[in-house]
Amino acid sequence: MKVKVFPNFSVSREIRDYARELTLFLGDKWNSQSLDPSSHTLYTGALKNYFPSVLDALSGNMNGKAVLDLGCGSNNTPFGYEPWLCRILSEVSQYHRFRTRVIGVDHGDLSGEMFETHQIDLTTENLPFGNNTVNVATAFNLYDSPDLQNVCGTKRSLENQLKKIIVPKGVFIYSPV
Repeated sequence: MKVKVFPNFSVSREIRDYARELTLFLGDKWNSQSLDPSSHTLYTGALKNYFPSVLDALSGNMNGKAVLDLGCGSNNTPFGYEPWLCRILSEVSQYHRFRTRVIGVDHGDLSGEMFETHQIDLTTENLPFGNNTVNVATAFNLYDSPDLQNVCGTKRSLENQLKKIIVPKGVFIYSPV
């Protein structure tokens, strides 16, 4: 498993342009549903930074891959901590027929989302995935959660679990505290 610390690596211009191309349809689609994700800075960050990072880790190929977002955000949370990255990945996969398995894990409510969801308390529960089942795992802003900072060994436990579930040439991308 390769580990990348966000934002301490660069994503090529080619991947950034491809990411932008893949997501052009989102504005029209979400506006027609009376959603305004552009008002959320976390949506913008997910679209401009996190999505290209995931696409880069997949070498530009989402087709048939599995992406796990730890601490993805949940519905109706303060400060806009909604599962924007999972929504973007899911919408892009469906629109372009990539068959990407998008998995969101959070301790909050994820009901009604169009991607695979798991409501898990990462301080006490193990991840429910088999060995070598995930291509890319992300943890953007996860480790700055007060819940995880105050529980000794949680970060180490998660990383040990990820070593098992991420495929041998897979990638774990996280942002440090």
